[in-house]
Amino acid sequence: MLRSRQVAQGPAVEQFERGMAAYLQRAKGVHTDMHNPQVTVRGSVAWITYYWTDSGVVDGKRVSSHGKSTRVFVKEDGRWRVSSGL
Repeated sequence: MLRSRQVAQGPAVEQFERGMAAYLQRAKGVHTDMHNPQVTVRGSVAWITYYWTDSGVVDGKRVSSHGKSTRVFVKEDGRWRVSSGL
């Protein structure tokens, strides 16, 4: 498990970064919208759940998708930091 301020590294992270860089080169005009966000705060932990839609052009073809995501935040030194996101 990562402790605060540690950064994930290793082959899996490097593979993810290469894949994301390749996608960003192929993607044009991708736009994402957040819908129905629900924020919960419990002490120094908070999370947001929301639905999202996106659309744009990838490899010259129009694409769109939708889903639901959750982001978890932890308050450290008076600042909210992202702990996890799916």
